[in-house]
Amino acid sequence: MHKSITLLITILALTINLFATTYYSDPVNGSMSNNGSTTEPWSSLEDIMNSGFVFQANDIIKLRTGNHGFPKINGINNGFVQIMPDQNNNPIINRIYIGSVSATSFWKLSELNIQSIRTGQYPINLIDIYPNSNNIVIENCTISTSENTQAWTRDNWRNNCNTGIRAQGYSVKILNNTIKNIAVGISMEADSSLISGNVIHFFTIDGIRGLANNCIYESNIITDNIVVFTYSENHYDGFQSYTCCPVGADTLKNIIIRKNLIINTTDSTRNFRGPMQGISNFDGFYVNWTIENNIIITDHWHGITLLGAINCRIINNTVIDPYDISPIDPYDSLSINQHGPAWIMIAAHKNGTASHNNTIRNNLTAAINNDNNIGDVDHNIIIGASSNYNNFFINYADFDLHLISSASAIDNGSSVMAPSLDFDNNSRPSGNNIDVGAYEYQQATIVNRIADNEILLHPNPAQNFITIKVEKNNTINIFDVTGNLVITEPYQKNNTIDEVEINISFLNKGLYFVRIGNKIGKFIKQ
Repeated sequence: MHKSITLLITILALTINLFATTYYSDPVNGSMSNNGSTTEPWSSLEDIMNSGFVFQANDIIKLRTGNHGFPKINGINNGFVQIMPDQNNNPIINRIYIGSVSATSFWKLSELNIQSIRTGQYPINLIDIYPNSNNIVIENCTISTSENTQAWTRDNWRNNCNTGIRAQGYSVKILNNTIKNIAVGISMEADSSLISGNVIHFFTIDGIRGLANNCIYESNIITDNIVVFTYSENHYDGFQSYTCCPVGADTLKNIIIRKNLIINTTDSTRNFRGPMQGISNFDGFYVNWTIENNIIITDHWHGITLLGAINCRIINNTVIDPYDISPIDPYDSLSINQHGPAWIMIAAHKNGTASHNNTIRNNLTAAINNDNNIGDVDHNIIIGASSNYNNFFINYADFDLHLISSASAIDNGSSVMAPSLDFDNNSRPSGNNIDVGAYEYQQATIVNRIADNEILLHPNPAQNFITIKVEKNNTINIFDVTGNLVITEPYQKNNTIDEVEINISFLNKGLYFVRIGNKIGKFIKQ
């Protein structure tokens, strides 16, 4: 009986794949009177979605160069329908609605460029996923208000920026996207979702807003807030959360925030630099949160703050404030020149209800500022002012917060509740005991494991070359900490695994990120 059921399922799967079709969309040369084939493509994606055509599971829609307008994606599929660029084409989409008309599920957007400058009074969501949607994937896309903002004035930043992704519904995956020159990067309001591997940089409000239950935020890179609003208009956050409605009247439960890198600014000399809070959750309650293995480099007191926390864990994070002087904003009468040091804090809810049953452990932080009796607070190291940082880190000025061999954080943590892997996915412990902070100290001879324990690179740190293990036909993309693509290297061997040597000698010193397919890793250029 069981064998018959298994055979039936296999036959059904093969039947679905057999009838899957690849369609083509060409806004310049196509027509909706065509059949959608490679030689008779349809017109824009907007036109296709307006036509009401019903797709089947595993269908693919390939977009060709041109502007595909403002498509509204609707409809429930039995399996994923994927929208992606045709090979060697560069389609542009102004904005996308998903589920705005009817219930919508099983759509995947891959490698698309969604871009448009704000034209109205308020920002719009460049990708807007509606509440009646589920099983939506946004992966490897570039989402931006504008590609180039080097000449933008303060008014340009205030008035031109749109919002990246707003996701409602449930079961949404936002994976390995680049979101830049934006107001808010991601607003996550969809329960049971995964937000992983995204690069968000140059944002005027918040990097990520976490407003849903049962979500995982991991391995995201959030850098460079743009300060163009006054304190009375907005406070800036790498990651912000709040409950509603009204604000602070509900709970957010079962959240994991791990292995994220949040950097206030990667260039202290640039315009529109100012104080940004790291992970700031002021309007709880927050229940069953795990915040671990994050690196937060910020110019503010709030490195990690939870107001109204129950059964939350803040473990093995590195939180520093290397910006000794904060720039004065001439447009803001409340601007000051000194914020920080960056602390970890759990305190009472704004309504006065105490936080309880929490854990703050194994953190390497500039300060801790808790209420009494919030739970267990142990094995943390307070490193204080930036003048002490050289006693702990290889090169904090270049964002390399790996531990030096003499750091007192080595072997001084607790194994209780400690994550089994560190920020680099190295195993804990690597010495006699767990280290304090996001990094476990590694001998220079050890090959660092990155990207979900599957991709290897060496040496790390490196000076002139790195060698990366690559699987199958993939492209190696290397980004700097601001999200700029600095190296792209195609690997064209199918069904093989090989080690590819990449020349990095021309790169500036600092932290870099490697993206191969759906995996992301990191290395230090010395």
